[in-house]
Amino acid sequence: MDGAFPSIVPYRSGFLDTSDGQQIYFEESGNPAGLPVVIVHGGPGASTQPYRRRFFRSTVYRIIGFDQRGAGHSRPSGVLERNTTAHLLDDMEALRKYLGIERWVVFGGSWGATLALCYVQRYPAHVQALLARGTLLGRARDLEWFFGAYGVASILPEAYQQFLAPLPPTARNRPVAAYVDLLSSSALDVRTAAAVAWAHWEASVAHGLFCDKAVYALEPRPGAQDPGRYAIAAMYAHSGFFLDPECGALHDTRNLLDVPGFIIHGRLDLVCPVENAITLHQAWPKAELKVIEEAGHLDIEPPLVAALVAASEAIASRCHFHR
Repeated sequence: MDGAFPSIVPYRSGFLDTSDGQQIYFEESGNPAGLPVVIVHGGPGASTQPYRRRFFRSTVYRIIGFDQRGAGHSRPSGVLERNTTAHLLDDMEALRKYLGIERWVVFGGSWGATLALCYVQRYPAHVQALLARGTLLGRARDLEWFFGAYGVASILPEAYQQFLAPLPPTARNRPVAAYVDLLSSSALDVRTAAAVAWAHWEASVAHGLFCDKAVYALEPRPGAQDPGRYAIAAMYAHSGFFLDPECGALHDTRNLLDVPGFIIHGRLDLVCPVENAITLHQAWPKAELKVIEEAGHLDIEPPLVAALVAASEAIASRCHFHR
């Protein structure tokens, strides 16, 4: 995280009770009177991460993180019922109202960028700016790229064979559906083995062409192989992220036209090829597109850290918030 701001701890954390019985974990850091920014984590099924606070100057920003329903500290953990993209958007809007925020900056990467884009198109009046990193557009073609036999599997065939290994041979042409079955098994050892294999595939693609294991350790973080997390991920993938298979997150782009912001994308991103960023920029020309030549997907990569910090500083300046 060289080039990022110093680490900070939340000054407040708690739970938002939803109307359908969920409890959404949230936390606030930085300046309580600052420019509000909400950090939308990836996955689906992952959680808010402390290091992402460091993309934002703590004297300038009121930094809000939250765990999507069923994920991280949110309760109940691993819930699949009443867990769709529409539910997550409702939760974000409920959180904005609960925190008394009129307009906020929305920041998301990967699946977080998908959800951020959907939110901005639904609630443009409550968005000051959008910062999208490593954008996943959530189309059928994006799922085929990541899970199919002729997408990124053709670049990382050994890792893809490891991903298919837990599946019955007859199910290897539909791996996502097969993983949904494994991750919903009544046997914990079956669910855990499936989670480990899914996590390794995710990590292999995310690390992509970078092979400096001292910097980008291939093994996921402790606790990152929780079966509940990957059950959520598999369910969303199997459901096409609950989005239109053709346009994905770009379903109402008229509401993007007046929103300022940045699109940050690594040229070497294998999770979300740079075509995602180009397509997004065509639909959202007001954004500034920054393709980072020597970067991939992970937002801990130094070139991406630098680009995200620069973008957050530019947004604060344009919103007339100063240190």
